[in-house]
Amino acid sequence: GTGFDVMFEDAEGDVIRVKVKAHDKAGNTGEFSEFSEFVNIDNTKPDVNITNTNENSWITGNLEITETDSDANLFKCFYKVQNVFLNAGGKVTVDWTETPCNALFTINTKTVCPVDGENACIVYKKAQDKACNEVTRSKQFDTDNNPPGLDKIIGEPNYGENGSYVTTKTMFKIDAIDSASGVKELCYKINNGVPVCVNSVEMVDKLTTSFNFLEESEHTLTFWAIDNVGLKKEVTQTHFVDETPPMTIKSYSNLFTGMKDWVGENFII
Repeated sequence: GTGFDVMFEDAEGDVIRVKVKAHDKAGNTGEFSEFSEFVNIDNTKPDVNITNTNENSWITGNLEITETDSDANLFKCFYKVQNVFLNAGGKVTVDWTETPCNALFTINTKTVCPVDGENACIVYKKAQDKACNEVTRSKQFDTDNNPPGLDKIIGEPNYGENGSYVTTKTMFKIDAIDSASGVKELCYKINNGVPVCVNSVEMVDKLTTSFNFLEESEHTLTFWAIDNVGLKKEVTQTHFVDETPPMTIKSYSNLFTGMKDWVGENFII
């Protein structure tokens, strides 16, 4: 048999039936076939609109996607997710997954977009209608699921594991770094003292503070940083301030008689 395509470009919205007849090369003509089933003509692709109430803000945790699919003959809808900065060249972390049309759905950006940054998470939405017309749209979101990183630098003099022993002249420097939403606040506290904080009213990738201990003692140092979506990292450590020089005491191990500048072979100081 022979098949053929029939185009109904100007019949949008019509409901039609088709019947055909055939001619052979000898000029014989067959009868018309029976009418086909009723066919709805639809040449218009669906329209997809992706929105989120916080789409102009940094997203942390769950991202709720509200999308509208405009088509009178919707059939199926799908979504997928790509993390732009994962594996250097980006990676699809959720492949096409069917979801109800015109319905809210939620993705966990901490799981599917683990590498933070501006426009780090791309959500794609695809809609198909009953006539196989199809359209795909996408929207990028800024994500931040990780607290700031903290880096402590201990100046000289210091000794012991991790600079546990220092003096009052030893300077400490603490950096807080967040390349996503930025560092909002960096603080430190010595023992139960009042926290000392530096803040930024603008989005900055890094905040720095410096200090030294003022008295000889064992000190509990607590420092923390908070980013612009409220994620916090805190560290507590102990340092010993030693300002007392060593003291040398001379003693004799054995009693003896005679002159003190004469000793025997078993004499120990």
